[in-house]
Amino acid sequence: DRAKIEAAVRMILEGIGDDPDREGVVDTPRRVADMYGEIFEGVGVDPTPVATVVPGANFDEMIMVKDIPLQSLCEHHLLPFSGKAHVAYIPNKDGRITGLSKIARVVDILAKRPQVQERLTTEIADTIERALTLDVQSVPAARALQAVHRAANRQRELAKVYEQEAAAKVDRGRLV
Repeated sequence: DRAKIEAAVRMILEGIGDDPDREGVVDTPRRVADMYGEIFEGVGVDPTPVATVVPGANFDEMIMVKDIPLQSLCEHHLLPFSGKAHVAYIPNKDGRITGLSKIARVVDILAKRPQVQERLTTEIADTIERALTLDVQSVPAARALQAVHRAANRQRELAKVYEQEAAAKVDRGRLV
């Protein structure tokens, strides 16, 4: 709701002691509403249909897509975090796979909503698993801006969260 976002941004500007009608910020509420329309376009979108099955691939080796760029907003502070996701899976016995770009699109859709890295990791794996009926590992590595700007983490370390479905630990005798 654009009107609510614009009103809320005006209130924030007033709340921090700024004048929302000042020349430099008078258009800020509209600009923020436009930006939120883009960065939250994953809210309410089911990414499962994006990970379509490539029929007849008959492939049984591990497939990994590394360094998928991701940008999201922390749901606790509405500050950005960004990094890269790495997604790997071994096709199930009938060789089901999806296009590599489809995996990146799933990451993008799920990141474009208020998130925490832990849930994002699980949602990526669960989405691809549902679409392909297989086991998936997902590793987003991201830098949370609120941790950088707040005293909680001045070292600016990357936070890595690992999601490993139990059945994916060993598949056909190979460690995933």
